[in-house]
Amino acid sequence: MKGMSKFCKMFVFVLAAVITAMATALYAEEESGQSPCPDGTYTNVVDGIAWAFTVSGGQASVGCGWNMTAVPSDTEGEVVVPAVLGGCPVIGIGDYAFMDCGGLTSVVLPSGVTEIGALAFWDCGLTSISIPEGVRSMGHSVFYGCRSITSIALPSTLEVMGFDSFNY
Repeated sequence: MKGMSKFCKMFVFVLAAVITAMATALYAEEESGQSPCPDGTYTNVVDGIAWAFTVSGGQASVGCGWNMTAVPSDTEGEVVVPAVLGGCPVIGIGDYAFMDCGGLTSVVLPSGVTEIGALAFWDCGLTSISIPEGVRSMGHSVFYGCRSITSIALPSTLEVMGFDSFNY
C-alpha cells in the first residue's frame, strides 16, 4: 500500500504540473496578442454549408480564390455568411468568393465585413443584395455577369469601387 500511495502522490503532482503548464501557455498566448487561428486556408461546415476561407492576421475572408469558392457552386437560395469562421471574425469577401453560384438568389453579409474582392459575385443568380455599413472597398467586376440583380443597396462607408462593377 505504501507504494500505491507514493504513486498516487506522484501522479497528482505530475497532473498538476501539466495543467499549470497548459494554463500558463494559454495565458501567454492571450497576452502576446497571437491569434487563436493561425494563417492558412480552411473549410468549416456551418448550417449545412461547407465554407472555404482564408485566415490572415487572425481575421477571416470567405473564398480562397479562383480554385476554391466560398461555398459549393451548386448552393441555392439565400446564404448567410457567418460572422465568425474557425474562431476568427469574417472581415472580407475574397476574390471569386461566389463565382458561378447561379442558384444563389441572396447573400447576407455580416456587419464586420470591410472589403469585397474582385469578381466576388461573378455570374451569380443574385436578385438583390444589401452591402452592410462598414464596407469600404469593392474590387473590380464584383457583380460581373449577374444579370438577375434588380436591387443593390450600397453603404455610405463605401470609398472605393473597382471598374466594371456591374458589367454583363
